Order: sequence, then C-alpha cells, then structure tokens
Amino acid sequence: MKYYDLISYTEVPSLIEDKVLEHFINLIQEVKTFMESKTKFVDSLIAYLWLTDLACLAVVTQKFNLLNLELQAGITIHGHD
Repeated sequence: MKYYDLISYTEVPSLIEDKVLEHFINLIQEVKTFMESKTKFVDSLIAYLWLTDLACLAVVTQKFNLLNLELQAGITIHGHD
C-alpha cells in the first residue's frame, strides 16, 4: 500500500500555524471585545509593539511555510532558486 498523497505529520502544524496567526490578527478587535466582556483585560491586545511583533511573526511563518512547500515539492515559487 502506498501513501504518496498523505501530508507528513510535521507539515500539518506549520501550515496550520500561519493560518491561525492570520485569523487571530484579523479578529484581534473581536478577541479584545470578548476578553473585556469576560472582565479580562489583556494588555498585549492593545500594545503596539506586541501587535507589530505578532504581525511580523505571521509574515515570517507564512514565508517559511512557502519555502518548506517549495523544498518538499522541488519547485520554484516567487523567484527562489
């Protein structure tokens, strides 16, 4: 039996992480509102430097995931050699 089309265990978490970060950033205001409704104040959700670092992490994670896919497939995307 051959399993060529199965995603390896290590691929799934990294692919999911970049989508989770992207969705979290897109929903940051809703998350903040939800936390405040539960009388929980999270300073990080309004801290400019933390939000900037989070956005940077999301971009870097996405770039690493693209590079990982390129290396696994042996193809070139976005002009990488």
